[in-house]
Amino acid sequence: SLSEFKFDWFDINMWCPDKNVIKKSCEAGLINNFELATKLIEAGYRASNKLGVPLSVKTRVGYLGYEEEWLINILQTNKLAALTVHLRSKVEMSKVEAHYEYIDKIINLRNIYSPDTLIIINGDIDNLTKVNQLYSSHNIDGAMLGRAILKNLLVFSGRDYSLEYTEKEQLELLKDFSVKYYSEYSNFDKLKRFFKVFIRENKYSDKLKIKLYEASDFKKKKKILTYYIEKSDTKDNM
Repeated sequence: SLSEFKFDWFDINMWCPDKNVIKKSCEAGLINNFELATKLIEAGYRASNKLGVPLSVKTRVGYLGYEEEWLINILQTNKLAALTVHLRSKVEMSKVEAHYEYIDKIINLRNIYSPDTLIIINGDIDNLTKVNQLYSSHNIDGAMLGRAILKNLLVFSGRDYSLEYTEKEQLELLKDFSVKYYSEYSNFDKLKRFFKVFIRENKYSDKLKIKLYEASDFKKKKKILTYYIEKSDTKDNM
């Protein structure tokens, strides 16, 4: 049963803009199918109650643009401990800057329709300074950082990964992570997405990333990393 997994939180994703899942009225496709969205929230609420954990939803401000009716409908279910809102519509994807001008409107809707629901904001939040600015200028309850962690592994500490870790240390971290990830998931293609996360800009990062992407299997990737780790303290690299 679900209780065996000891969840801390039950979250329903209604914001992913992938066209394949939207065709099935999933993720952001639920914005245009509130009847189904309501059923999912009610089912999620029953499940979360059984587990004794909170229920939340993360969604976008709308499908085509800012759609207040969608947000009102979600809040009016009165089932959510928290609502995370990505400040772009499905159509906008990440092609425009996050609409911070919508934050106060969303907070106001929460105050009217579901006062106990926490509002968490997401979109273009890439450091703790920006989080603190949002707290100061808007009455939000939380901020969600997504891609920011992929740009700076130390973002939650307020430090800069690129500055604190040497080239050799970055490679060693990637190698350790790769071994653990591959031993659990055995998926080399998915592992590739993490190369640029650990290897930040340095004197041979571009060349190294190309070699890693071109590696046909995990064994070759480990060999390449080992070579660069051993050579990282020298001036000449392959």
